[in-house]
Amino acid sequence: MNQRHVAGLGIVVCGFCGWAWAGQEFLVAGGGGEQSRPAISGTIVVWQEKSQYSGDWNVKGADLRSPSSPSLFTVANDDLGDERNPAIWGRTVVFEYESALLDQDLIMMADITRLDQPEVFVIADTSQGTNNYPVVCGDLIAWQDYVGGDWDIRAIQRKGSGGAGIRLPMSWDDEGFAAIDGTLLLWERRSQGSNFIVGCDALDPNATAIPLFSQDVNQWYPAISGRWAVCATDRQIEADNLADPYISIPISEPLADAMTRPAICQNVVVWAQKQGGQWHIVGYNLAKKARFQVTSHAGDQIQPAVSFSPDLKAYLVVWADNRNGNWDIYGRVLDSADQVGGCATPLKGDVNEDCIVDAFDVAEVQSRLGQVNGVPAN
Repeated sequence: MNQRHVAGLGIVVCGFCGWAWAGQEFLVAGGGGEQSRPAISGTIVVWQEKSQYSGDWNVKGADLRSPSSPSLFTVANDDLGDERNPAIWGRTVVFEYESALLDQDLIMMADITRLDQPEVFVIADTSQGTNNYPVVCGDLIAWQDYVGGDWDIRAIQRKGSGGAGIRLPMSWDDEGFAAIDGTLLLWERRSQGSNFIVGCDALDPNATAIPLFSQDVNQWYPAISGRWAVCATDRQIEADNLADPYISIPISEPLADAMTRPAICQNVVVWAQKQGGQWHIVGYNLAKKARFQVTSHAGDQIQPAVSFSPDLKAYLVVWADNRNGNWDIYGRVLDSADQVGGCATPLKGDVNEDCIVDAFDVAEVQSRLGQVNGVPAN
């Protein structure tokens, strides 16, 4: 296999295909403490971990630049509360902190530029409410907050260790579980017995919440990358094209649980699918329109996350796995064309449709001069 990668286009260089760990499932972190809810950006994966000694939840991490020997580190470890539900973008980690002293939930941010010495800041506190499930992209952070009798989405534009609040088009209904890419924010809205995904440009002060086009009644757990959004519905995992023409396509087999949470990076989507009585991780390539298996080991594999690593020139998938009798974090490098080949977004100037704009496209144009649909013009 000989593929190339152009950052952001979904093309992969498979210079590692002969390596022992290529395509293999590998242990990221184990050791007795319950680990779950991994999130990944590049080669950095973070997760929540329950101490087998104190019973407290902490946020841990690992650098997977060498997948066969992950380099472990601690993001946050406070004995006076629980740190949970981390999300990551670049070297910024956000998580919720349930303080035993203050009796409130805070949204925290950690700068992990130095993995051995993270800098941790309070991003948001609401004495009257509950803050949880934060997400981050660039300098935007969003989360769900229970204040005034219902759930709303709050967001800030980060500036150093603080941030400026952003106006979002909230309703009187419950809203939660945000996803963000660039400045486009998606979230769930629950209204009159239905659950659907809406979105807006978080930096547009006059933004209104626009619902996704859908083939199903209910939608949960949005995820977004570029022009594609994915979510779980009553029946399947659904991919929604956010650019004209607006389309919605089912990409999974029927779900055993409509609350399955998908993840997406560029043209690769992953989710947990129940197969033969156990949960395994399944993927879909939006460019190739091909479904593929990520895991097949005994035990349950759930809560997948996926990212592209410029260091490895490859996609990494991580998940929570109980094959050893307790929940550990496992991972795999995707390594075949049906998994990672192609690009989800057609490129202007990509005449030969190889997802790269280069000299070969110029040559293709020159070869077509004087032709109409491949036939010499008179």
